Amino acid sequence: MNLRLSSLDIEITTFCNLSCSYCYLFGRKEREDISDENLLKALDLVDKFGVKGKPFPIRFYGGEPILRFEKIKFIIEEAKKRKMNTRWVIFSNGVVGNKDSADYCIANHIQLVRGCNGTREAQEAERPNTYDRYNEMSKLFHDERGHRRMTTTPKNVKYMAQGARELVEAGSFGATPMPDYYADWTPEATQMYIDQNKEIGKLFVEIFKLGKPFYSFFISKAAACIFTKKKS
Repeated sequence: MNLRLSSLDIEITTFCNLSCSYCYLFGRKEREDISDENLLKALDLVDKFGVKGKPFPIRFYGGEPILRFEKIKFIIEEAKKRKMNTRWVIFSNGVVGNKDSADYCIANHIQLVRGCNGTREAQEAERPNTYDRYNEMSKLFHDERGHRRMTTTPKNVKYMAQGARELVEAGSFGATPMPDYYADWTPEATQMYIDQNKEIGKLFVEIFKLGKPFYSFFISKAAACIFTKKKS
């Protein structure tokens, strides 16, 4: 059997500046960073087993990866020395960064997936006092048009469609509501999640008719199946 890696996720650190109730690391007592040795081993794995022919995606998770940006730079610079064909993605809570990290991301074409909760009400319900900071970081990283990953919980699900609309109106080309899989989703909350997705579907059609781009992972995937006659 000739198994190949198609992508690699790296948990840079379990440290974070926030304590979101829905975080999968919530409650973990020990905090640690990945070692430089293991970062080099990760590149060895990609060298040996990674699919060739197109940029190989390596994604950084945490905790908050940008809190350990020197480790991100370490592995990227090492990959450059090895002349590896890679594509880099950072999953961030969206409220961390400075000019140096922003400039490095822009210069190295790093895709920054900055999570948010959508509307001010949804954001403040789960991550108090972060809404304005999030928008400040959008300007710093120049990713106002970027796709937004909206973490959705039973507490903020009622704001989901409005959040997607506000993000698009602010310049984003789309938003994907990502449900908190660890939450206690009651039948009522689940139905609200379904209804809110239908509203985002209407937004998709509205934007599509205007000839503008709009991306929301689950809806875009379903729409592609309609056009290609394939099953999702």
